Amino acid sequence: MLLFAVLGMGYLGESSACGCSTVPSDNRYKLIARLRAWDQRLSEGAWRHSIIRRAVILLFLIMPGVILNFLLLIVMAEIMGPKAFGLFYLGTSITVLLAAPAPILSLFMARHIASLSTEHGSETLWRAGFGIIRHALTVAIGFTAILGVGFAGFGLWTKIDAVWMIPLLIVNAATFYMVDIARGFLNGMHRFIMVGLTSTVWMVLRFVFCVIGALWIGKVWAAFVGLVLAGFSATVVFMVGLGQRRPADGGVATTLPVAGKEYRDLPAFSFGYGVSMVIAYADILVSYLVLDPQALGAYTASSVLPKGVFTVTLPIIQVMMATAAQSTSGRGYVTLRTLFLIFVLTGMGALVLNVGQDAACGGEPWRIGVCEPGLLSAMAISVIPISLLRCLVGMQLTAGRYWHASILLLPLGLFAYYCLTNVANSVELATAYVYFVFLTLAVYAPACFFVRNRP
Repeated sequence: MLLFAVLGMGYLGESSACGCSTVPSDNRYKLIARLRAWDQRLSEGAWRHSIIRRAVILLFLIMPGVILNFLLLIVMAEIMGPKAFGLFYLGTSITVLLAAPAPILSLFMARHIASLSTEHGSETLWRAGFGIIRHALTVAIGFTAILGVGFAGFGLWTKIDAVWMIPLLIVNAATFYMVDIARGFLNGMHRFIMVGLTSTVWMVLRFVFCVIGALWIGKVWAAFVGLVLAGFSATVVFMVGLGQRRPADGGVATTLPVAGKEYRDLPAFSFGYGVSMVIAYADILVSYLVLDPQALGAYTASSVLPKGVFTVTLPIIQVMMATAAQSTSGRGYVTLRTLFLIFVLTGMGALVLNVGQDAACGGEPWRIGVCEPGLLSAMAISVIPISLLRCLVGMQLTAGRYWHASILLLPLGLFAYYCLTNVANSVELATAYVYFVFLTLAVYAPACFFVRNRP
């Protein structure tokens, strides 16, 4: 019911051509009307260019979903043994990498929808949205297919034991594209609060369906089927709502361009962002190749909370990129404020995790499966540089330097080679990863100011 209420904010509350509100007076819609009013305020005046205020509000809106995402991993660590949880967390990490371009596609969608809304009006966009999003979903399927082929080749090369992971993770990644396209549409329509609430609803569905699959069938693949069903459910409801706003003859939908010319930069844009995400999860990918199943479970369990802190910084990056893209000057100021906010947030997260590492790994009631305090401490420290690296890459992408992140491929390759030839246990892997991300940040930060290639 919450999902229908969230979507109803857009479908039931639009103003008519005369400017009169069409929201029913029934008490059931008073909350929706109030949320719409707040949504409008966030897109106007001083709020429009405020990095910190908008990021904090968005974080507040998605925090219940973020907490549920944490709890999902904790619950799965309790339900599964070390080997099964290691496989589950590896699968979720691979899904994140396969879906790395999804937030970028969402950003491009938001830009295109915003420009169309300015030109044709919001009511027209609501009616044309079904056709536009259907085209964007086609693009997303193409992205997923291309990346899926690469992942399938990687799986065959490494002789992955769980062959079922290959098709299932590809489909799971496709659901990320679906939901992010919907969020991009809402963002372009200035439904800021709807974006946050939609994210939380999606996390709720993921938690419920994944846990049901794991408990009912007791297999890792069943948990991933639950994740897939959650993504499809959220997308289907969204598309049904948009379909109800289409005109009967479909005339309006066919008169608007389904994609803007800026979409031609999407592959290069995705490459840069994808490199930053590969660095963030490089240790998880390498761990499958160098650690035994028991050690893999301990290492991945120890990474749950640190990688969760890294995930929390994504809305800040999105707000930075959207704000900087609208500004013709002062991008450096926007970036510095974002870097400061991310440093404070990740620094506090790292401090809390280091202080509470024993409770997180062995205390009740929030202990995480086979988590090891020493590994969690190292992973917590690594969150700071990987978050700052992603912010710097985002700054370069916003400035149009799409291939700038290729600088990071050399240290990434050296890290992979070192781990495959020298790392024998989880402690050595964690130590190598911490050195790798800090040294990479030390190299890349100056490069952001001295190496400024254009696409």
